[in-house]
Amino acid sequence: MIEPIRRLSVGRFALTLLPRQPYEARYCAAAPALGFAFETQDGDHAFDSDRLRPYRTRANSFAYVPKGCSLVSRSRLGGEYLTLTLPDALPAPQTTDRLAPDLRPAAHRLRAALLAPERVEALEVEALAQEFCDQAARALGLPPPKAAGWMTPQRLAKLDAAIDAGLAEGVTVAGLAATLGLSEGFFSRAVKAALGVSPQAYLLDHKLARARRLMTAGEADLSQVALEAGFASHAHLSTAFKRYLGITPTAFRAQVKG
Repeated sequence: MIEPIRRLSVGRFALTLLPRQPYEARYCAAAPALGFAFETQDGDHAFDSDRLRPYRTRANSFAYVPKGCSLVSRSRLGGEYLTLTLPDALPAPQTTDRLAPDLRPAAHRLRAALLAPERVEALEVEALAQEFCDQAARALGLPPPKAAGWMTPQRLAKLDAAIDAGLAEGVTVAGLAATLGLSEGFFSRAVKAALGVSPQAYLLDHKLARARRLMTAGEADLSQVALEAGFASHAHLSTAFKRYLGITPTAFRAQVKG
């Protein structure tokens, strides 16, 4: 029995985890994409050409395929491989087998999210995808974006107000970027430059803080608390509490109610 292909869309990114299996593919990239090889694999491939050449991709290496690049690839055995479809192109040419061990931690966490999507907060996965993309850009030698200084105190106040007003309705990074009149890519870089964390992590902090206030102030059912704080379910609330606060929502409520 062959392990299934796993897919997940979060924010601006589409992720696919391909299991180790024989494959033959021919397509033109509809969007820029990054790939990460968990295993060494070999076969034949061609980029913007029908002339196949042998390849051997090393484990812990990555590839970048720009939008519009045609690709032909085949392998007798294949290998476990992660792909991220990107919302914005990187200013870099097509690249394969670029060794980058620094990408490994983010790639492994993304794989874990794809293997168990029901237990993972979408914002966390989106932040990991952005981290992977940023690390790949550094590995390609691209200069860091000039977003530092853009997020003034007035803009941060507007950002916080938008988050607080939209949590229960399901505020998104895309919606926050639109509120400030920015592209999602620049918005993410500006928040990271100003606050030292991704907008996904900052939004998750607000959600956890809202949930704690709700549990301290009243006796609402934890499922209702989760929804009002912007979590998809009680399970997502519990997972985030345990992961980031080291305590379950039930235990936290028992503490504050003493």
